[in-house]
Amino acid sequence: EVLELHDALTRVYPTDAHLVTYVVPGATRQPRINKPGLPYFDGFPETEVFFCDLDNPGHGSWTPELFEEALAKYESIDILQTAGIYHTKHGARVVQPIVRPIPVEQVEPYIARWYDELKAAGLEPDEACKDWTRLFRLPNVLYKGKPFRTPYLNLDQMRPIALEPFWEPPPPRPR
Repeated sequence: EVLELHDALTRVYPTDAHLVTYVVPGATRQPRINKPGLPYFDGFPETEVFFCDLDNPGHGSWTPELFEEALAKYESIDILQTAGIYHTKHGARVVQPIVRPIPVEQVEPYIARWYDELKAAGLEPDEACKDWTRLFRLPNVLYKGKPFRTPYLNLDQMRPIALEPFWEPPPPRPR
């Protein structure tokens, strides 16, 4: 089901629900698209949001100390001041909407640059999660057969950011 981002992040799901960062304009159901299948897909998916995972040390569970340290980072790191953040079982997820959707064929340099900016700010985003085809578990789901509710969800300051272009983009695929 295609939902507005805020609605997708705040809904409680009776399943182990995930999302992707791309949408197909006009679609009411979200197809799962992979890179090899993209040339055969009858649509033009666009990325509207960036996600990244911030893993706890050793991929460990939250402790009160880790939680307090994370909250201090969320308040003090500039790049996070326009992002939504929620906690997973073993870390956090940063959610950054963008002003102008980017065709998935052109988005990877933008995601890579955003990850570099996160690293420059002192964060350690999980590099394995920066592909536009990546699935991200939503905050409130059925996880391993049990309800999981994120212990922390802050979407209050989440707002789209404008991105500087890298170059003149190539023309889109013929429609």
